[in-house]
Amino acid sequence: MEYCEKSTLRDTIDQGLYKDVNRLWRFFREILDGLAYIHEKGMIHRDLKPVNIFLDSKDHMKIGDFGLATDHPVTDKLEVEDGVSAPTNKQDPTDNMTGMVGTALYVSPEVQRNTKATYNQKVDLYSLGIIFFEMCYRPMDTASERISVLMKLRQLSIVFPEDFEDINHGSQRLVISWLLNHDPALRPTALEVLKSEHLPPSQMEESELHGVLHHTLANIDGKAYRTMVNQLHSQSISPVMDFTYDIDLYKGNFSASSARLHQHVYEVVRWVFKKHGAMRLQTPLLMPKNKKLYEGSDIACFMDHSGMLVNLPYDLRIPFARFVARNHITNIKRYCIERVFRPRKIDRSHPRELLECAFDIVTSTTNSLLPDAETIYTISEIIQEFPVLQERNYSIYLNHTSLLKAIMLHSGIPEDKLGQSSTILCDAMSEKLTRQEVEAKFYNLSLSTRSLQTLYKYIEQKGDLQELSPLINTLTKQKTAVSQLAKQGLKDLEELTGLLKKLGIKQQVVINLGLVYKVQHHCGVIFQFVAFVKRRHRIVPDIVAAGGRYDHLLLQFRGPEAPGPIPSAVGASLALDKICAAVASMEDPPSGNCCDILVVAVGYSSMGRAISIIQKLWTIGVSAEIMYDASQSQEALQEHCKQAGITFLALVSDKEGNYIKVKCFEKDRQSEKRILESDLVDHLFQRSRARVHEDRNVRQVKVYLGACLAFSILVWNI
Repeated sequence: MEYCEKSTLRDTIDQGLYKDVNRLWRFFREILDGLAYIHEKGMIHRDLKPVNIFLDSKDHMKIGDFGLATDHPVTDKLEVEDGVSAPTNKQDPTDNMTGMVGTALYVSPEVQRNTKATYNQKVDLYSLGIIFFEMCYRPMDTASERISVLMKLRQLSIVFPEDFEDINHGSQRLVISWLLNHDPALRPTALEVLKSEHLPPSQMEESELHGVLHHTLANIDGKAYRTMVNQLHSQSISPVMDFTYDIDLYKGNFSASSARLHQHVYEVVRWVFKKHGAMRLQTPLLMPKNKKLYEGSDIACFMDHSGMLVNLPYDLRIPFARFVARNHITNIKRYCIERVFRPRKIDRSHPRELLECAFDIVTSTTNSLLPDAETIYTISEIIQEFPVLQERNYSIYLNHTSLLKAIMLHSGIPEDKLGQSSTILCDAMSEKLTRQEVEAKFYNLSLSTRSLQTLYKYIEQKGDLQELSPLINTLTKQKTAVSQLAKQGLKDLEELTGLLKKLGIKQQVVINLGLVYKVQHHCGVIFQFVAFVKRRHRIVPDIVAAGGRYDHLLLQFRGPEAPGPIPSAVGASLALDKICAAVASMEDPPSGNCCDILVVAVGYSSMGRAISIIQKLWTIGVSAEIMYDASQSQEALQEHCKQAGITFLALVSDKEGNYIKVKCFEKDRQSEKRILESDLVDHLFQRSRARVHEDRNVRQVKVYLGACLAFSILVWNI
């Protein structure tokens, strides 16, 4: 129960409320908000009038005196309810009239007609119509004048005073007429009035608005918060907004050959991961927004139905780390190929999508860098699978977060500014900032010229670990915490480079003391696969993969009572979009294929036999497709095979008896042979074996030959 000591609406009306238009509209909105709330709870006030509406100390409306309120279901039609009768007479202390007359001026027609009236919540809206008129009209001098004016207003054909139109705006007249409609079905609800275009936008000072929003957002379980969120989610989307939201995603440039090329790249990458025993594992799509985790990054953030902020994946590592920690996983090797998202600068547009591939090793063995070495080696293998990437001569850049921290502390960067400094260095290394811009940002962090010179002395160095050891040893000889950090970094890099050498890594391994990669997420070795390519007359770094050790990220997501020690975790992110673009840029890119053989019935009478053949091919695992339309011309069939990358075409005709015609398309060559149906698989096997030495991707041919050989053991006519 709230105490309102200031006054009632009756007092405010008598003091000339009609002159303050902004204030009366604000009061009207607040009364509507109150009615909407009690009606939502299934209540009817039944005695709404100015003396029952109070002003609190902050000049806000409060509906009171619920002595006659009753429960009543909200309905679109009037329904009879026993026991719901018209309001009883009540003395109005501010009137010079009897209570009967005072109350009757506000009672709706459907209630006034019968003491056993049938009505719903809209009776309160009629009362509000009378009240709103009084709020908008000058104070009336006598009780008899007030009775006369309001009785005319209550007529079926509403009669406004002659001087009302001269001093009021048309929107007030419209709202009053709407509320005083004698037909309850045509009378609005409180929510309908609130959403109506007849109400002017609420006037509020910017500082007051910020205060209201701050107060509303502070209480996420409050009514105001729910109302705000509901209003946000009830916005209508115009046809123009719908059309332009994702217009750039539907440009009509879909290419089946491009889709097959992407599929080819995915299959190669998956094969490498599976060779290392990795399983495909996807994690939940959405995560609660976390500013600390993505500090400095633009994330695609959304609001769910309750008003909670969630974000789409910025990368695949953070959701996986959360998944591992919450599920208490201690040993897993996984890969995942999924989309990640970046917001666009243009409002009301679909987030930009990028395709990312993640490879992660989580193990309970915490004292070995072999997982780090295997992760780097796995990415190296993927690069070796694509000749176009081999030609770019990717190098493997290595660094260590402890070594990087030692360099920054040694250079005079305070520990509380290491995060900001890392961000500056990251932008500098990726050429987002010029040397002058970097220096300016460090000066803003109160870093002296001498400290900056010391920093550059280290971060500009890259090369073989043996070459850089003398420089790193200047840090290990310090008598501060810098020494231990540098020793740990040097020890891990020595162990890792030794392991990579044993694995026979193909790419050049370079220690880059200026390498910075998401240091807020990593705690150990970090790495990048970098090549320098020419783009728009400039030589720029091209980073195809990056990753590192992230044990402490698991710790951030663990619950307070999580069992057991923290496992070690290392992962790499691979930019599949870049690989696909590079493969597509080749003079003779791999076409990829949707299947190996197309089975075609020559005439609809041969369709049954064609179905029997393809069923046998599918049974033993041969990738095959059947042409649904038996009336296609030879030219159309050949063009289909060319576009789909299909090598073999089997023509099945009843006129050929047990024979079928098999055409083979190899680059610019074409051959045709008439063979027995029972020899089809053996023929495919022989032709594929002949292509082994010509095919650059021997792995795929071996897989295909294995399938064919397995079938050749079977009897064709089972």
